[in-house]
Amino acid sequence: MPGSSLRAMLRETAPQDFPLKAAWTRVIRLLRSHRRAGGRRAQLSSRAAVEGALDSVVEANSEQLVQLKGYLRMLVWDLEETGEENGELQAIAVAIDELVAELLPVVATGAVELRVTGWPAGFPEHCRARMLRRPLESLAAVAPGEAAAMVREFDGMVLGGARLFVEAVLESGVCLPVVPRGLRARPMLRGRTSPWLPALDEEGRRSLTPRARAEAQASLVTTDLVIDGYAGCGGNAIAFALAGLEVVAVERDGARLELARSNARHMGVEERICFHHGELERLLPDLLRAHPGASLFLDPPWREGRDIAETPRWPDLLPGGADIASLLPSECPLLLKLPRSFDLGTLPERDWQVSWDFGEDEQSSVVLMLTVWAAAAVGH
Repeated sequence: MPGSSLRAMLRETAPQDFPLKAAWTRVIRLLRSHRRAGGRRAQLSSRAAVEGALDSVVEANSEQLVQLKGYLRMLVWDLEETGEENGELQAIAVAIDELVAELLPVVATGAVELRVTGWPAGFPEHCRARMLRRPLESLAAVAPGEAAAMVREFDGMVLGGARLFVEAVLESGVCLPVVPRGLRARPMLRGRTSPWLPALDEEGRRSLTPRARAEAQASLVTTDLVIDGYAGCGGNAIAFALAGLEVVAVERDGARLELARSNARHMGVEERICFHHGELERLLPDLLRAHPGASLFLDPPWREGRDIAETPRWPDLLPGGADIASLLPSECPLLLKLPRSFDLGTLPERDWQVSWDFGEDEQSSVVLMLTVWAAAAVGH
Protein backbone atom coordinates (compact mmCIF):
# COMPACT_ATOMS: atom_id res chain seq x y z
CA MET A 1 0.00 0.00 0.00
CA PRO A 2 2.56 2.63 -1.05
CA GLY A 3 1.64 6.25 -0.53
CA SER A 4 -0.58 5.59 2.51
CA SER A 5 -0.11 6.66 6.11
CA LEU A 6 0.99 4.08 8.64
CA ARG A 7 -2.29 4.65 10.46
CA ALA A 8 -4.33 3.73 7.38
CA MET A 9 -2.17 0.67 6.64
CA LEU A 10 -2.57 -0.70 10.17
CA ARG A 11 -6.32 -0.22 10.08
CA GLU A 12 -6.52 -2.36 6.95
CA THR A 13 -4.20 -5.07 8.24
CA ALA A 14 -5.51 -8.12 10.15
CA PRO A 15 -6.10 -8.82 12.96
CA GLN A 16 -8.65 -6.13 13.71
CA ASP A 17 -10.13 -7.47 16.94
CA PHE A 18 -8.43 -5.08 19.38
CA PRO A 19 -8.26 -1.29 19.95
CA LEU A 20 -5.14 0.22 18.41
CA LYS A 21 -5.35 3.31 20.66
CA ALA A 22 -5.02 1.14 23.78
CA ALA A 23 -2.08 -0.69 22.24
CA TRP A 24 -0.18 2.52 21.48
CA THR A 25 -0.85 3.83 24.98
CA ARG A 26 0.71 0.65 26.35
CA VAL A 27 3.70 1.02 24.01
CA ILE A 28 4.38 4.52 25.37
CA ARG A 29 4.20 3.40 28.99
CA LEU A 30 6.41 0.35 28.40
CA LEU A 31 9.05 2.35 26.55
CA ARG A 32 9.16 4.95 29.32
CA SER A 33 9.55 2.19 31.91
CA HIS A 34 12.28 0.59 29.80
CA ARG A 35 14.14 3.92 29.67
CA ARG A 36 13.92 4.35 33.46
CA ALA A 37 15.37 0.86 33.84
CA GLY A 38 18.46 1.94 31.89
CA GLY A 39 17.37 1.23 28.35
CA ARG A 40 17.83 3.42 25.28
CA ARG A 41 15.73 6.47 24.47
CA ALA A 42 12.83 5.35 22.29
CA GLN A 43 11.32 7.16 19.35
CA LEU A 44 7.72 6.42 20.37
CA SER A 45 7.89 7.54 24.00
CA SER A 46 5.19 10.25 23.71
CA ARG A 47 1.70 10.55 22.28
CA ALA A 48 2.87 13.29 19.91
CA ALA A 49 5.63 11.02 18.57
CA VAL A 50 3.16 8.17 18.05
CA GLU A 51 0.67 10.43 16.27
CA GLY A 52 3.44 11.81 14.07
CA ALA A 53 4.56 8.29 13.17
CA LEU A 54 1.03 7.15 12.39
CA ASP A 55 0.42 10.16 10.14
CA SER A 56 3.65 9.56 8.20
CA VAL A 57 3.41 8.25 4.66
CA VAL A 58 5.47 5.07 4.55
CA GLU A 59 6.22 2.15 2.30
CA ALA A 60 5.74 -1.17 4.08
CA ASN A 61 5.18 -4.71 2.87
CA SER A 62 2.44 -6.94 4.24
CA GLU A 63 4.91 -9.02 6.26
CA GLN A 64 6.12 -5.97 8.19
CA LEU A 65 2.58 -4.77 8.83
CA VAL A 66 1.39 -8.17 10.05
CA GLN A 67 4.38 -8.41 12.38
CA LEU A 68 3.75 -4.93 13.79
CA LYS A 69 0.03 -5.58 14.23
CA GLY A 70 0.80 -8.86 15.98
CA TYR A 71 3.13 -7.17 18.46
CA LEU A 72 0.50 -4.54 19.24
CA ARG A 73 -2.17 -7.18 19.78
CA MET A 74 0.05 -9.05 22.23
CA LEU A 75 0.33 -5.92 24.37
CA VAL A 76 -3.44 -5.45 24.50
CA TRP A 77 -4.04 -9.08 25.51
CA ASP A 78 -1.78 -8.66 28.55
CA LEU A 79 -2.94 -5.11 29.31
CA GLU A 80 -4.64 -5.80 32.65
CA GLU A 81 -2.62 -8.82 33.73
CA THR A 82 0.96 -7.58 33.56
CA GLY A 83 2.61 -4.35 34.72
CA GLU A 84 4.91 -2.10 32.70
CA GLU A 85 7.93 -3.46 34.59
CA ASN A 86 7.60 -6.81 32.83
CA GLY A 87 10.81 -7.29 30.86
CA GLU A 88 9.21 -9.47 28.17
CA LEU A 89 6.58 -6.86 27.35
CA GLN A 90 9.19 -4.13 27.38
CA ALA A 91 11.15 -6.13 24.82
CA ILE A 92 8.04 -6.29 22.61
CA ALA A 93 7.60 -2.52 22.92
CA VAL A 94 11.25 -1.98 21.97
CA ALA A 95 10.75 -4.27 18.95
CA ILE A 96 7.71 -2.18 17.94
CA ASP A 97 9.75 1.01 18.30
CA GLU A 98 12.58 -0.40 16.16
CA LEU A 99 10.22 -1.71 13.50
CA VAL A 100 8.39 1.61 13.22
CA ALA A 101 11.76 3.42 13.03
CA GLU A 102 12.68 1.26 10.02
CA LEU A 103 9.45 2.19 8.26
CA LEU A 104 9.53 5.91 8.89
CA PRO A 105 11.29 8.38 6.60
CA VAL A 106 14.46 10.09 7.77
CA VAL A 107 13.78 13.15 9.93
CA ALA A 108 15.20 16.40 8.59
CA THR A 109 17.95 17.92 10.73
CA GLY A 110 19.10 20.87 8.62
CA ALA A 111 17.23 24.01 7.57
CA VAL A 112 14.44 23.44 5.06
CA GLU A 113 12.61 25.64 2.55
CA LEU A 114 8.99 26.36 3.43
CA ARG A 115 6.47 27.26 0.73
CA VAL A 116 3.26 29.09 1.59
CA THR A 117 0.73 29.39 -1.23
CA GLY A 118 -2.98 30.12 -1.59
CA TRP A 119 -2.86 33.68 -0.23
CA PRO A 120 -6.05 35.67 -0.92
CA ALA A 121 -5.88 38.26 -3.67
CA GLY A 122 -4.87 41.64 -2.31
CA PHE A 123 -3.32 40.35 0.92
CA PRO A 124 -0.16 42.50 1.14
CA GLU A 125 3.29 41.01 1.59
CA HIS A 126 3.90 42.95 4.80
CA CYS A 127 0.70 41.39 6.23
CA ARG A 128 1.92 37.93 5.19
CA ALA A 129 5.20 38.48 7.00
CA ARG A 130 3.39 39.78 10.08
CA MET A 131 1.08 36.77 10.20
CA LEU A 132 3.93 34.27 9.73
CA ARG A 133 6.04 36.20 12.27
CA ARG A 134 9.09 36.26 10.00
CA PRO A 135 10.40 38.01 6.85
CA LEU A 136 9.19 36.21 3.73
CA GLU A 137 12.73 35.76 2.44
CA SER A 138 13.58 33.78 5.59
CA LEU A 139 11.22 31.00 4.43
CA ALA A 140 14.09 29.76 2.27
CA ALA A 141 15.83 28.39 5.39
CA VAL A 142 13.67 27.42 8.37
CA ALA A 143 14.71 25.21 11.25
CA PRO A 144 12.94 21.81 10.95
CA GLY A 145 11.08 22.09 14.26
CA GLU A 146 9.89 25.60 13.44
CA ALA A 147 8.85 24.46 9.95
CA ALA A 148 6.81 21.61 11.44
CA ALA A 149 5.10 24.06 13.81
CA MET A 150 4.26 26.45 10.95
CA VAL A 151 2.80 23.65 8.84
CA ARG A 152 0.66 22.65 11.80
CA GLU A 153 -0.47 26.22 12.50
CA PHE A 154 -1.08 27.63 9.03
CA ASP A 155 -1.72 24.77 6.59
CA GLY A 156 -5.44 24.79 5.77
CA MET A 157 -6.14 28.20 7.38
CA VAL A 158 -8.91 30.07 5.54
CA LEU A 159 -8.34 33.77 4.96
CA GLY A 160 -10.66 35.91 2.88
CA GLY A 161 -12.17 32.74 1.43
CA ALA A 162 -8.78 31.40 0.30
CA ARG A 163 -7.20 28.32 1.88
CA LEU A 164 -3.49 28.43 2.66
CA PHE A 165 -1.19 25.56 1.74
CA VAL A 166 2.06 25.21 3.67
CA GLU A 167 4.63 22.59 2.76
CA ALA A 168 8.30 21.97 3.33
CA VAL A 169 10.56 21.21 0.39
CA LEU A 170 12.09 17.86 1.34
CA GLU A 171 14.02 15.15 -0.43
CA SER A 172 12.31 11.84 -1.01
CA GLY A 173 12.27 9.75 2.15
CA VAL A 174 12.80 12.76 4.44
CA CYS A 175 10.14 14.21 6.77
CA LEU A 176 9.77 17.00 9.30
CA PRO A 177 10.23 16.20 12.98
CA VAL A 178 7.43 16.08 15.52
CA VAL A 179 6.52 19.62 16.54
CA PRO A 180 8.67 20.50 19.58
CA ARG A 181 6.74 20.71 22.84
CA GLY A 182 7.62 24.37 23.26
CA LEU A 183 6.01 25.23 19.90
CA ARG A 184 2.88 23.08 20.21
CA ALA A 185 1.03 25.59 22.37
CA ARG A 186 2.65 28.72 20.99
CA PRO A 187 0.64 31.70 22.28
CA MET A 188 -1.42 33.40 19.59
CA LEU A 189 -0.30 37.02 19.40
CA ARG A 190 -3.81 38.39 19.07
CA GLY A 191 -3.09 41.88 20.38
CA ARG A 192 -6.39 42.17 22.26
CA THR A 193 -6.72 44.78 24.97
CA SER A 194 -9.15 45.08 27.88
CA PRO A 195 -12.76 45.90 26.88
CA TRP A 196 -13.32 49.63 26.56
CA LEU A 197 -17.00 49.56 27.53
CA PRO A 198 -18.27 48.67 31.02
CA ALA A 199 -21.61 46.92 30.30
CA LEU A 200 -20.91 43.68 28.44
CA ASP A 201 -22.32 40.18 28.38
CA GLU A 202 -20.26 37.09 27.55
CA GLU A 203 -20.76 37.52 23.81
CA GLY A 204 -19.88 41.21 24.06
CA ARG A 205 -16.62 40.51 25.86
CA ARG A 206 -15.65 38.16 23.06
CA SER A 207 -16.82 40.14 20.04
CA LEU A 208 -16.56 43.82 21.05
CA THR A 209 -14.64 45.66 18.35
CA PRO A 210 -11.41 47.11 19.83
CA ARG A 211 -11.80 50.86 20.25
CA ALA A 212 -9.03 51.84 17.83
CA ARG A 213 -10.50 49.55 15.18
CA ALA A 214 -14.07 50.81 15.79
CA GLU A 215 -12.85 54.40 15.44
CA ALA A 216 -11.01 53.51 12.23
CA GLN A 217 -14.18 51.92 10.87
CA ALA A 218 -16.18 55.03 11.81
CA SER A 219 -13.74 57.18 9.85
CA LEU A 220 -14.72 55.31 6.68
CA VAL A 221 -18.35 56.49 6.82
CA THR A 222 -18.90 59.45 4.47
CA THR A 223 -22.59 60.10 5.27
CA ASP A 224 -24.06 62.00 8.23
CA LEU A 225 -26.10 59.04 9.47
CA VAL A 226 -25.32 55.34 9.75
CA ILE A 227 -27.59 52.39 10.52
CA ASP A 228 -25.90 49.79 12.72
CA GLY A 229 -27.85 46.64 11.88
CA TYR A 230 -26.51 44.43 14.69
CA ALA A 231 -25.64 46.82 17.50
CA GLY A 232 -24.97 44.21 20.18
CA CYS A 233 -23.57 45.94 23.25
CA GLY A 234 -23.04 49.14 21.27
CA GLY A 235 -19.32 49.27 20.52
CA ASN A 236 -19.47 50.36 16.89
CA ALA A 237 -22.59 52.49 17.33
CA ILE A 238 -20.80 54.44 20.08
CA ALA A 239 -17.67 54.83 17.92
CA PHE A 240 -19.84 56.25 15.11
CA ALA A 241 -21.44 58.69 17.56
CA LEU A 242 -18.06 59.73 18.98
CA ALA A 243 -17.03 60.54 15.39
CA GLY A 244 -19.92 63.02 15.18
CA LEU A 245 -22.36 60.82 13.23
CA GLU A 246 -26.05 60.29 13.89
CA VAL A 247 -26.68 56.60 14.53
CA VAL A 248 -29.67 54.27 14.26
CA ALA A 249 -28.84 51.14 16.26
CA VAL A 250 -30.86 47.96 15.69
CA GLU A 251 -30.62 44.97 18.02
CA ARG A 252 -32.91 41.93 18.20
CA ASP A 253 -31.94 41.01 21.79
CA GLY A 254 -33.64 43.36 24.25
CA ALA A 255 -31.14 42.67 27.04
CA ARG A 256 -28.21 43.50 24.78
CA LEU A 257 -29.96 46.65 23.59
CA GLU A 258 -30.16 47.84 27.21
CA LEU A 259 -26.44 47.17 27.60
CA ALA A 260 -25.85 49.32 24.50
CA ARG A 261 -27.95 52.14 26.00
CA SER A 262 -26.00 51.93 29.25
CA ASN A 263 -22.67 52.05 27.40
CA ALA A 264 -23.81 54.99 25.27
CA ARG A 265 -24.84 56.83 28.44
CA HIS A 266 -21.48 56.06 30.02
CA MET A 267 -19.65 57.44 26.96
CA GLY A 268 -21.84 60.56 26.79
CA VAL A 269 -23.31 59.91 23.33
CA GLU A 270 -26.76 58.52 24.13
CA GLU A 271 -28.49 61.52 22.49
CA ARG A 272 -26.79 60.78 19.14
CA ILE A 273 -28.07 57.20 18.96
CA CYS A 274 -31.66 56.13 18.21
CA PHE A 275 -32.16 52.57 19.49
CA HIS A 276 -34.55 50.10 17.83
CA HIS A 277 -35.47 46.70 19.21
CA GLY A 278 -36.24 44.16 16.49
CA GLU A 279 -35.06 42.09 13.53
CA LEU A 280 -33.02 44.00 10.95
CA GLU A 281 -34.68 42.18 8.04
CA ARG A 282 -38.07 43.51 9.16
CA LEU A 283 -37.01 47.04 10.12
CA LEU A 284 -34.47 47.85 7.39
CA PRO A 285 -36.83 48.80 4.53
CA ASP A 286 -38.65 51.38 6.71
CA LEU A 287 -35.39 52.69 8.18
CA LEU A 288 -33.89 53.24 4.72
CA ARG A 289 -37.03 55.08 3.60
CA ALA A 290 -36.94 57.23 6.73
CA HIS A 291 -33.24 57.99 6.33
CA PRO A 292 -32.43 58.23 2.61
CA GLY A 293 -28.72 58.36 1.91
CA ALA A 294 -27.77 56.66 5.17
CA SER A 295 -24.87 54.23 5.33
CA LEU A 296 -25.43 50.69 6.57
CA PHE A 297 -22.99 48.95 8.92
CA LEU A 298 -23.27 45.19 9.43
CA ASP A 299 -21.46 43.10 12.03
CA PRO A 300 -23.60 39.94 11.89
CA PRO A 301 -23.74 37.55 14.87
CA TRP A 302 -21.79 34.78 13.18
CA ARG A 303 -21.56 32.46 16.18
CA GLU A 304 -24.99 32.78 17.74
CA GLY A 305 -26.26 29.34 16.77
CA ARG A 306 -26.21 30.08 13.02
CA ASP A 307 -25.73 27.22 10.63
CA ILE A 308 -23.10 28.72 8.32
CA ALA A 309 -20.36 27.16 6.24
CA GLU A 310 -16.74 27.06 7.36
CA THR A 311 -16.17 29.87 4.88
CA PRO A 312 -19.12 32.31 5.24
CA ARG A 313 -20.39 33.97 2.06
CA TRP A 314 -22.45 37.02 1.12
CA PRO A 315 -25.75 35.07 1.28
CA ASP A 316 -24.92 34.21 4.91
CA LEU A 317 -24.89 37.85 6.04
CA LEU A 318 -28.42 37.84 7.43
CA PRO A 319 -29.65 35.16 9.84
CA GLY A 320 -32.24 32.87 8.31
CA GLY A 321 -30.81 33.25 4.81
CA ALA A 322 -32.65 36.49 4.02
CA ASP A 323 -31.47 38.16 0.80
CA ILE A 324 -29.90 41.43 1.88
CA ALA A 325 -29.33 42.50 -1.72
CA SER A 326 -33.10 42.67 -2.23
CA LEU A 327 -33.44 45.02 0.76
CA LEU A 328 -30.76 47.52 -0.24
CA PRO A 329 -30.90 50.35 -2.78
CA SER A 330 -27.85 50.21 -5.02
CA GLU A 331 -26.64 53.61 -3.82
CA CYS A 332 -26.56 52.60 -0.14
CA PRO A 333 -22.98 52.82 1.18
CA LEU A 334 -22.01 49.61 2.98
CA LEU A 335 -19.51 48.97 5.77
CA LEU A 336 -18.99 45.36 6.88
CA LYS A 337 -17.13 43.79 9.79
CA LEU A 338 -16.54 40.18 8.77
CA PRO A 339 -14.80 37.02 10.00
CA ARG A 340 -11.32 36.58 8.58
CA SER A 341 -12.50 33.44 6.71
CA PHE A 342 -15.29 35.29 4.85
CA ASP A 343 -15.25 34.51 1.12
CA LEU A 344 -14.57 37.91 -0.42
CA GLY A 345 -15.19 36.47 -3.87
CA THR A 346 -18.92 36.23 -3.10
CA LEU A 347 -19.39 39.98 -2.55
CA PRO A 348 -21.73 41.60 -5.12
CA GLU A 349 -20.31 43.86 -7.79
CA ARG A 350 -19.15 47.03 -6.08
CA ASP A 351 -15.89 48.91 -5.72
CA TRP A 352 -14.94 47.13 -2.50
CA GLN A 353 -12.06 48.13 -0.27
CA VAL A 354 -10.63 45.63 2.22
CA SER A 355 -8.68 46.11 5.44
CA TRP A 356 -7.02 43.06 7.03
CA ASP A 357 -7.34 43.89 10.70
CA PHE A 358 -4.75 42.60 13.16
CA GLY A 359 -4.91 43.22 16.91
CA GLU A 360 -4.22 46.65 18.34
CA ASP A 361 -0.74 45.68 19.54
CA GLU A 362 1.85 46.18 16.80
CA GLN A 363 3.26 42.75 17.67
CA SER A 364 -0.08 41.03 16.98
CA SER A 365 0.25 38.35 14.31
CA VAL A 366 -3.40 37.25 14.08
CA VAL A 367 -5.90 38.65 11.58
CA LEU A 368 -8.88 39.18 13.89
CA MET A 369 -11.40 40.43 11.33
CA LEU A 370 -11.95 42.00 7.92
CA THR A 371 -13.27 45.51 7.41
CA VAL A 372 -14.89 45.80 3.98
CA TRP A 373 -16.58 48.91 2.57
CA ALA A 374 -18.03 50.29 -0.65
CA ALA A 375 -19.78 53.54 -1.53
CA ALA A 376 -22.29 52.29 -4.12
CA ALA A 377 -22.91 49.56 -6.64
CA VAL A 378 -20.66 49.60 -9.71
CA GLY A 379 -22.26 51.47 -12.59
CA HIS A 380 -24.87 53.20 -10.41
